[in-house]
Amino acid sequence: MIKINNTLTTDHDLSRFLLKDPVSSCLLWYFILDHPGQDEGGSLISVQELAEKLGFTRRVIQKRLDYLIGKGLIIAYSSEFYGGKRLPSNYSINFNSEFFIKTARRKTIIKEESPDVNRMIEMFTDINKSIHGQEYKPSSDPQRGKWVKGAEKIIKLEIDGQPFSMDVYEKVVTFLAHEMKRHIDTGDTYAMRVRDLGNLMYTTEQQTETKYVRAYRKQKVGDTSHITNLLKENDGQEYTPVSGGADNSLWAPL
Repeated sequence: MIKINNTLTTDHDLSRFLLKDPVSSCLLWYFILDHPGQDEGGSLISVQELAEKLGFTRRVIQKRLDYLIGKGLIIAYSSEFYGGKRLPSNYSINFNSEFFIKTARRKTIIKEESPDVNRMIEMFTDINKSIHGQEYKPSSDPQRGKWVKGAEKIIKLEIDGQPFSMDVYEKVVTFLAHEMKRHIDTGDTYAMRVRDLGNLMYTTEQQTETKYVRAYRKQKVGDTSHITNLLKENDGQEYTPVSGGADNSLWAPL
């Protein structure tokens, strides 16, 4: 539980700082609301993502982050470069700041991971490396936490009434690895690019379907195209799937 030290009153330096700077206050509220509720943890997020979520420019967000760090309200940890690209920073609340009241530390109950999580992470790493040579895997504990959350969300996901299966997951990851290879080889900006399991479950206000669901639907279309091409090779006739109507056959000629 997070407790704010309201004995500071509005005359304290920290209070005056936050009252006069609504952008810094907004950022601090984001980190408070995104906090898991224990002393451990933080927000693994890029400056660009914060700018998009809060409706400010990237420059304004970076400047206010520097303010909050300088005032000692938050602590930032910048991950090492990974695959030629810097990972998002991890921002955590500084509970040693006067602005917060330290609460008695409770024994943390470690949540047991699904036995499929490790397999999903290893499969994602191995498939991507075998198809395009890039090794995508968590490089720190906060980064792994993001991967684990993504994997657990995928396990609970149902698509068109169908529960999660490892076979479908493997097909989706393989499809995405080929999409990444297309981007690497040709620079195609329309190719889907996914480098971790957390990003697989990412949505925006404009795109409410997760990347996992969109990739699943695209690879399903790819499976159908493969069958159509196979039939065409056999008899020279092109076939298309029939979804309904009087003809109940699976395939009907054009």
